[in-house]
Amino acid sequence: ITKAAKEYYIPSEYSYVLDTLYFDYLKSYKIDNKNAVKNHLQPLQALYHDKNGNLSVFLINCYTSGFPNLNWNKNNILETFPPQQQAPLDSILTIEKHLTFLEPLNDTTIPTDQINAQSAEIILVYWSMMMGRQSKRFIKSIQRNKTLSTQSNTVILYVNSDLVLSNYASK
Repeated sequence: ITKAAKEYYIPSEYSYVLDTLYFDYLKSYKIDNKNAVKNHLQPLQALYHDKNGNLSVFLINCYTSGFPNLNWNKNNILETFPPQQQAPLDSILTIEKHLTFLEPLNDTTIPTDQINAQSAEIILVYWSMMMGRQSKRFIKSIQRNKTLSTQSNTVILYVNSDLVLSNYASK
């Protein structure tokens, strides 16, 4: 994961892995929010949270198109910050709850408790080695979109989800 993160230009101090408890948490919602749970289990996601911690934009691989490469900027949705809405918003995961499932990838990673969800715009970018170059292209698209932000405290947290995805596939 560390090697792939370097290849994808992910800053090590913002690099995390997703705890498998995330899957268990989402399973508890499966009956009432089947589509929302499915969306949160996708390998490529960008969740934009405003400075109040509210989910404002949700981008997911299964809501994009393109072959052989996914077109994340379809209809120019990434030409503004925050981007235009792509996938349905839900409320099954607050930013505070989301952060509890993130484990630092490296010893040098800043702890999530140092990121005040009430004062920063936080973008959670879920990526997966399983998605290969699609992950790299997705990360680059979100990084490019962040440059359009007028807020100096916009933070991208990069979350590798391979362990959770392999857990999900085996259930």
